[in-house]
Amino acid sequence: MSRAALDQHFLRDGRVADRLVELAEVSEKDTVLDIGAGHGIITVALAKAARKVYAIEKDPRLSSRLMQSLAHYPNVEVLEGNFIQMDLPHFTKVVSNPPFQIIEPLLNRVLLYNQAPMALILPYPLALRLSRSDATLLSLKVSLAYNIGLAGKLDPIVFEPPPGRSTCITIFKPRERTWVENVMIGMFRMGDKKVRNALRDALTPYMPKREATRMVELSPLPDKILEKRVGRISLREAIIIRETTAQHFYPRTSANGLWPR
Repeated sequence: MSRAALDQHFLRDGRVADRLVELAEVSEKDTVLDIGAGHGIITVALAKAARKVYAIEKDPRLSSRLMQSLAHYPNVEVLEGNFIQMDLPHFTKVVSNPPFQIIEPLLNRVLLYNQAPMALILPYPLALRLSRSDATLLSLKVSLAYNIGLAGKLDPIVFEPPPGRSTCITIFKPRERTWVENVMIGMFRMGDKKVRNALRDALTPYMPKREATRMVELSPLPDKILEKRVGRISLREAIIIRETTAQHFYPRTSANGLWPR
């Protein structure tokens, strides 16, 4: 299968890689993931700025070449495997040009893992949707933890093969989260659970489990939402859950002296 069919477009302009690292504000304190490292052009730029770089590449041929070409950078470690499935090392930032087909699971995983700052090359239409908090379920989830910035479109000629759509550098800057946003992130971490159980567990850091259970069961959320798996809720249902968390759970938690615990 061709790289274009996989939506994998390798960056070939070192100036863009340097700009990406600059916008990510990478410092010698950072441990950075480069996901879909490809030929390593971003990895090299990161190696000059970061304390540690993990270059993640699924293709065995590419990862083998990376191990050879990056061997003289002692702060770079090449990890061969699927980012979505692999155990992740500790990291403080993500800076990469990921294959387009893994962008959504990538964003979900980092959001639910540690909400690290990110600088990613994304399709421009997707980046634009992500900057609008209620445009899609993914944009709502991302908005729980990040402010999104678009740093301008990139010329297709800086990639091989050139993508068939506009791309841009997209900055994901963590922001201070509210109690409601923390509970929502906690719920989304439990994608296989029913909403009623996931909400209960997301509330238990702030109150006894029995009280959390009672609060969820007495909430105005309908059973058709409470009985759904978190991973299957729609954007509209997520908005209803967020509004209920803000209007029902938070006031009662505060009034009962259960927040913070």
